[in-house]
Amino acid sequence: MTLGPLSPSLVFVLTGIFALLLLATSTVGAAMAATQVFGGPSWAIGSPILPELRARLRSWWIMAATFSACLILGRAASLAFLALVSFLVLREYLSVTPFRARDRIGLFVAYAMIPLQYGWIAQGHADAGAIVPIAALAALGAVAALRNAPHDFLRSSALVIWGVLVAIVALGHLALLVTMPSSLAYVTGGPGLLLFLVFVCQIGDVVQYIAGKAFGRRRAVPAISPNKTVAGYVCGIGATMLASALLAPYLTPIGTGEGLAVGGVLGLLSCLGGLTISAVKRDLGIKNMGQLLPGHGGALDRADSLVFAAPFFYHYLALAH
Repeated sequence: MTLGPLSPSLVFVLTGIFALLLLATSTVGAAMAATQVFGGPSWAIGSPILPELRARLRSWWIMAATFSACLILGRAASLAFLALVSFLVLREYLSVTPFRARDRIGLFVAYAMIPLQYGWIAQGHADAGAIVPIAALAALGAVAALRNAPHDFLRSSALVIWGVLVAIVALGHLALLVTMPSSLAYVTGGPGLLLFLVFVCQIGDVVQYIAGKAFGRRRAVPAISPNKTVAGYVCGIGATMLASALLAPYLTPIGTGEGLAVGGVLGLLSCLGGLTISAVKRDLGIKNMGQLLPGHGGALDRADSLVFAAPFFYHYLALAH
């Protein structure tokens, strides 16, 4: 494994992210200390927002450090890390989905799609995302034929395919971004594109959470996500647009004006991804997919905003740039 040189723009943005994390951590720590020593408004004393923010910031430090290390170590390390993310997301999904004992062979089919997807991407096959769900469906059909057991085949295979689509195909577009070469006029190459997408979507999530907790009143979709408010969504999409407009010239071939528009689409798709996974959780009767990240839940709870945003961003760049 060799270290890959980072472009000056990528180094600049990474430095800014860690500076922002340091500022946020210091601010939250000072606010908690001041509240404990001097008291404060009732909403601050009784609200869990500051402790939750501190827990989220701890997880953000770990995620930012891991993410940066993969970018520095190069393409192979980034692909391995993203394959691990797909594995963790798929494992969380399969662990809470109502599979029966005789359906477990379908779980092995799902896991087998991870090396298939990322192996093809590592070899430069950008069409891997289209082949993987077909390969999974063919394997499930072969299993049903060999077992001569068609009962509930549609239900069990649909559960597997849904997990493959979300954890491997959709999130696999992050790996496709990494493999985009800088020779195609991408300012910082694949690593910069990946950093751009992840940062603008996640900053939208952060602002959505803070705005919703601080002054959100009207709940947007209480039956699906009871804690999400209209104010939170509006502020989150606005933050995504602003971050996209500011960072696009440094990390992508997109200009400021185009970045604002792309950021709006990414913000909407991020919200839709979160709502889709929330609908799954409500249907299963659970709050979080897992407990991997304190303050965030599981890996899928953190990556849900990328489920639709990642495919859009990759194909938008491939078609328009």
